[in-house]
Amino acid sequence: MPDSMGTDNKKKNETISEEKQYYRLIDAFPFGIAIIQHSKIVYINTSAINMLEYDDCNELIGKNAVELLCQEEQSRIYDLGLEILDKQVESPIRYITTAKTKLGKKLPIETYANKIFYEGNRALQIVMINITNIVDSESNYRRILDYLADPINVLDQNLKYVYFNEPLKKWIKNLGYKADLIGKKITDVFGFLPKEMKQEYEKVFRTGETLITEDYLTIDNQEVYTETRKIPIIENNEVTNIITVVRDFTERKKILEKLKESEEKYRHLFENSPYYILLIDKNWKIIDCNKKTKEIIGYSKQELIGKNLKDIPLIPIDRKNYFVERTSKIFNGMELEPTELQIKKKDGTPIWIKSKASLMRIMNEYYIQLIGQDITESKEKEEILNINQFAIDHTLVEVYWINSEGEFEYVNRAACRKLEYTYEELLNMTVPEVDPIFTAKKYMEVWEEIKVKKHIAFETKHLTKSGKSYPVKVSSNFLNYNGRELNIAFSIDISDQKKAKLKIKNSEEKYRSLFENAPYSIFLINMEGRIEDCNQAAVDMFGFRKDEMIRSSHRELKIHPQPNITSFIERFVDLIKGEKVESIETQLHKKNGDLIWVYIHSILIKIGNKYLIQSLMQDISERKQAEEELRNLNRIKSELLKRTSHELKTPLVAIKGFTSLLIELYRDKFNKEIVSMIEEIKNGCLRLEDLITDILSTAELESGSLELKESKLNLKELIIECINELKGLIRLRKHELNLNLQDNIIITGEKKKIHDVITNLLTNAIKYTPPHGYIDINMDLTDNNVVISIKDTGIGLTDEEKSKIFTQFGKIERYGQGFDVISEGSGLGLFISKKIIELHEGSIWVESEGRNKGSTFYISLQLRKD
Repeated sequence: MPDSMGTDNKKKNETISEEKQYYRLIDAFPFGIAIIQHSKIVYINTSAINMLEYDDCNELIGKNAVELLCQEEQSRIYDLGLEILDKQVESPIRYITTAKTKLGKKLPIETYANKIFYEGNRALQIVMINITNIVDSESNYRRILDYLADPINVLDQNLKYVYFNEPLKKWIKNLGYKADLIGKKITDVFGFLPKEMKQEYEKVFRTGETLITEDYLTIDNQEVYTETRKIPIIENNEVTNIITVVRDFTERKKILEKLKESEEKYRHLFENSPYYILLIDKNWKIIDCNKKTKEIIGYSKQELIGKNLKDIPLIPIDRKNYFVERTSKIFNGMELEPTELQIKKKDGTPIWIKSKASLMRIMNEYYIQLIGQDITESKEKEEILNINQFAIDHTLVEVYWINSEGEFEYVNRAACRKLEYTYEELLNMTVPEVDPIFTAKKYMEVWEEIKVKKHIAFETKHLTKSGKSYPVKVSSNFLNYNGRELNIAFSIDISDQKKAKLKIKNSEEKYRSLFENAPYSIFLINMEGRIEDCNQAAVDMFGFRKDEMIRSSHRELKIHPQPNITSFIERFVDLIKGEKVESIETQLHKKNGDLIWVYIHSILIKIGNKYLIQSLMQDISERKQAEEELRNLNRIKSELLKRTSHELKTPLVAIKGFTSLLIELYRDKFNKEIVSMIEEIKNGCLRLEDLITDILSTAELESGSLELKESKLNLKELIIECINELKGLIRLRKHELNLNLQDNIIITGEKKKIHDVITNLLTNAIKYTPPHGYIDINMDLTDNNVVISIKDTGIGLTDEEKSKIFTQFGKIERYGQGFDVISEGSGLGLFISKKIIELHEGSIWVESEGRNKGSTFYISLQLRKD
């Protein structure tokens, strides 16, 4: 019993020693390694601890792993980890992410994740590389990381094992060997290895280059095919160790050989089939296809084999789920009927196919064989027939097929609905039963006429089952189809037309009443430019008698000022062409020579079969006079603002200067409270000075006297210049700025004005976005314009705020509302920006989905035309 216990303790100590040696080796790796189980860190090496700037492993063991990532990465990486553990994706998986150090610094890392079993339960093994400053040795670490999932061992310069991983251990055991390797020479352990192997390792130690070989071995009468990669580890320009990565592809080799034997048995039938044949595996990868496939769908064998069927644009997006469901059912053993499906050939041509899918078993693996044919031609014929039948059945026109005896051989739904009979009832009836005007004798006369003329049209009445009659217009057409003579009759209910004619007559009377009693002038002018009619308001407005105006032209009446005649002729020509012309405001002469302001709206109308121009004119002289008075008042207001602002600016300069002088000369003599008061006075002066500057800019823009000093501007360079000036404020607010700007976008404009607009919009985005927000600046081309957008994640705008934000003093008050924003400002910035952009013949607008949903401001400017 004591001897047994001693042996057990010895084995246990050896296991612990091996485990310590494994973790010692992992701990010495120059890249970070962690093991995550149930979302918690259960192991982390020294390199990872140092990389994340923690003091020791105790701070990290048991911590939720995703908490070490930046907020925006946590959800994505968590989901990816689940997919690896559930084997939804093949591991190892490489991805780039951003971690957080202990001090909160962002750390870009290249990560390799692999599923392992740790202490009997599944876990994630994570390998991390800091890619902030990639060093020359990165390529060595990449080679290691790329093959962590494969059987790996590490040999020293004496070809002795210093490390081997779990996959290698399992592979060796499967071959019937013990996995007691550490410290032993590879040549001593595996006597079956070829003699050239030692020379290969010596070459890698000598050259420092990776060596890849494929080997065929016989181990205990077992055939083994392997691919071996010998990867050097270089330290201080010397190869100190070699990582050996072994891939056993024996099973794959055997499968391929068996597939080759099986394939020859049906290859001839496969290749010469009149149908296309596709073979896909359970992962939707195309394994094989025949010659007919290219002829039908346009893709060659080289373009299809190895590709995922779902990635090839054959099946419309809206039918892919249907196709996937069918295929899944087949893999589950269900037998399905052939299906008809429309797909797209390589060149985009849509075709119809009829496809049958069946399950095939090849060497213990299941595949789906898709066999199909092109049925486009038959589908097109069928579709045409269906469309024709559908059109006949659903048209509002009554359709009848009538034989020489006046019997109905076919009627459509409209005929049944109008006559109130069923289809079967009408097929047992004759024409005189639904049309009392047509007796049997009358119908025979019409039949003979149709045979001679082939087509006749007439009006008659139809009688419904309930005894109601309605007027119809009938078109009868003679058809001789393979000796079968038919009258194909189309009947239209013209009850509405009859009523419409009566309504038109009544409408004309109403129009005449409105025409004569309208409070504005109405002229009807023919295509020769002569007045055919006018109302009493026109007589009163211009002072002519009605008989003087009828049959005269405006030119003969001399109501148009001489300089305007050409433009009126052009409007007249455009109206005759049927083009729409804009309403205008202009001056016309009355009979006595007085000029009056008139609003004119002209359209082309049709009365009966005659086209006329209808011109509506309204005297707007009083409104024009009021507008001129308003413009004068606006000029006076702008001048007053300008003068007042200049008068305010003079004492402000003195106050600002003296406060600066007081602080500079007597800061040490004043206490902190007095200094704070003086600085507040100075800051108030600066704010008031900014307000005065904005008021002066507003007055200048409203005066209409501003002339732009235009030059050629590189828009990207101008935006970068504005950003650089505001970098301090961006850092202060801790915002992240994202740019998507195109090079060589040139506009024409005044640099300072455009600079002020961009700076104002960007400043607003910075101020009205709480700290740690995002600001995106994009540039897009549309036709002959460039559109700049500045998008933020700030507090957003309501519909009411959007309606007044571009008006004078349209500032939205934010102070005291609980927003972490900078709310100071004059309320004139966006008004000035709008005026500047409009002076450049551009436009500016804002979009926002509401409070706390951010805002996007847009500027559209014309591109420079050289």
